Amino acid sequence: MKKQVNSTVKAQLIRSASFLFLFSAVCVFSFALGQQPTLAPTLKRNPSGIPCIPGWSAGPDLPSTGVRMVVVLFSNGKFYAMGGRSMDGVGSDFAHPFEYDPSTNRWTIKSATYPDNQVSNMACAVLNDTGTDYIYCVGGSAGGQTTATGRVFRYNPVTDTIDNISAPWPGDTDGITLPGGFAVLNNKLYILGGFRINTAMTNQIWEFTPTTNTWVLKNAVLPVARGYT
Repeated sequence: MKKQVNSTVKAQLIRSASFLFLFSAVCVFSFALGQQPTLAPTLKRNPSGIPCIPGWSAGPDLPSTGVRMVVVLFSNGKFYAMGGRSMDGVGSDFAHPFEYDPSTNRWTIKSATYPDNQVSNMACAVLNDTGTDYIYCVGGSAGGQTTATGRVFRYNPVTDTIDNISAPWPGDTDGITLPGGFAVLNNKLYILGGFRINTAMTNQIWEFTPTTNTWVLKNAVLPVARGYT
């Protein structure tokens, strides 16, 4: 729900109702693709077997009002709100991931602690390393600041632990560049463009491989420099 290539929602206020809406949409979408075709039209099921009735409904609020976070659907069927802050100001950065469980319709503040407070405007996605899924997070900035980090860490929701990865994003060598859009393909994370704080956008494409912790600057560039909005 953060930016997907054009980064359209990164600066928007995120409320948990949106995440429940997404969950409902996933259930409807899976049925539309032909899964569980023998069910009655009024009751659909997603691949995990959780009943879903199409439509929109409000869910529980996040533990706190949040902006500039990234929401990731993990392989355990739960949503994780990574990073962000409660408001646009110094000292408002979140310190722990938030977990939403659709089966209980509840949010939980996890115990794992982020390695620093530069957790707004990150790029986060699920990648696999030696058979284990993790949520990898790249870059970020702190509330009210004009500098950025290229730091990379990964979160294991199953063990509720965070590990630093000794392979910072090279796109932030100037110390002011935030990741632009991002996508995962073939278990590799792609950072598409970037935002030089108070300066300009970038057109670079960076590729990260989790099994080797390596970054590669691709020869291709974006036709138009992109950051986030």
